[in-house]
Amino acid sequence: MNNFGIVTINYKRPQIFELWVASIRRLRTLVGFFPVVCVSELEDQNMCLRNDIHFIRRQNKPVSRKWNVGLQWLETQGVDYAMIVGSDDIISDDLLISLIRGMDKGSDLIGIKDIYFFGTVGVFKNHLYYIKREHFLGVCKTIHRRVLDEVGWQPFTQDRNFGIDGMASRAIAPYVKSSFTADGACVDVKGAESMNRINFWAQKIKKPCDRTIFFNFLSDDEKKILNNILL
Repeated sequence: MNNFGIVTINYKRPQIFELWVASIRRLRTLVGFFPVVCVSELEDQNMCLRNDIHFIRRQNKPVSRKWNVGLQWLETQGVDYAMIVGSDDIISDDLLISLIRGMDKGSDLIGIKDIYFFGTVGVFKNHLYYIKREHFLGVCKTIHRRVLDEVGWQPFTQDRNFGIDGMASRAIAPYVKSSFTADGACVDVKGAESMNRINFWAQKIKKPCDRTIFFNFLSDDEKKILNNILL
């Protein structure tokens, strides 16, 4: 199995971030230890340190710089692949295994084309929505180091707070010669502080799906945290 690491950034959302950290514990139990780095502000430091997550303190804006800072730390860890995951994106066991399968094939770029959104506030609370795209999404984008080396491990080439995935995709595109589409569930947990609110997706998708798709892959710790969020 190739060495990989996960980079995330966070801002506020303490309960959802606690859920995300619990998901990292579950994934590490599944496949063994892998480095994780979180670029955030001081309130997340203790949570990270208690869970063997490297913490880098940085102001929230510009957001694109936070991702670059985290990726540059992963470079020092000698990983073969860097995986970009939002701090509200919960990955299933099946998805991680599939992402690793893509790494074992030596693909330059690995990603997903579908995602779930789970609401925790308002009329959308406890509802799960599904969407599928034709292209790789920003979440779970997993990039080989030979591609990142070409861009100095800084694929986010401009100071921006929105629309940054497209910027990174364009930066690495000339160096990507092979790709792999992974299968499995990734759930974006939406709260009051989310950058893209749940109502945007709910109105676009209309019909919720079976929420057990989400709950069935969570650990007991994750279920307890999620139930507290939903109170």
